[in-house]
Amino acid sequence: MNKTLNKVLLVILIMMGAVYYFQGRDSSQNSCTSDQILASETKINCEKTTQEVIFESLSNAHPTSIIYPENERPVLLDGLEKIEGNDFLFGQFDVLVAPAQADTGPIYDRGTAYLNMSKLAVLNDNRTDITYFAAPFIINRMGSGVFTYVGLFSYDFKTEQTRHIGSELLGNRVRDTAIIIEEKSVVKDNVFVQEGFIKVNFKTHSENQAAAELPTHENTLNLQLVALDPSNDESAAFRKIAD
Repeated sequence: MNKTLNKVLLVILIMMGAVYYFQGRDSSQNSCTSDQILASETKINCEKTTQEVIFESLSNAHPTSIIYPENERPVLLDGLEKIEGNDFLFGQFDVLVAPAQADTGPIYDRGTAYLNMSKLAVLNDNRTDITYFAAPFIINRMGSGVFTYVGLFSYDFKTEQTRHIGSELLGNRVRDTAIIIEEKSVVKDNVFVQEGFIKVNFKTHSENQAAAELPTHENTLNLQLVALDPSNDESAAFRKIAD
């Protein structure tokens, strides 16, 4: 009788210990772990920052596309290159602008798109469902200009897919782009508590500067972060704020 009772108590203690272990583990990591769970379902490794998670996803198994602002066509970023200490995802585009005529050949818009992952800025603190980030990207048009934009992107932690949502042009031959988060977007219980706000600092050529010189004119672009919904990115956008 006592032996049977002891066995039952031992089983209960083991079960209680297991429950406390997993509950404490879940709460301490905020439901975020690198373990393989049941059907090989991998959750986010909490030891990695959100920036690292996004970078690893985009540069390996889940490449994304930039939407070329001039023609709204996607440019697949399937390469990785380090330039001046920054990590860039890049891809090439080749778009027919005008077909061949009787006296001229076809006209193409050719170039390369670069997304600066080293200057990526995460815009909210969500680590499940959808989060958002801003990053500078460059469209090099092969002699017709090197245009820099700041892009708004969503990243889905479940599907590991990124979507380019919107862009704001900074200028031609821009240098020293920096994204400064003034306020992050906050959503609680599906209610927007706070819409975020960022500043983008960058340098362009002044009126009296030669194109061969490095830009020195300092600029700031103020952007409101609109509708960064963690469950749906359809309405997310930048809203330009006047100085």
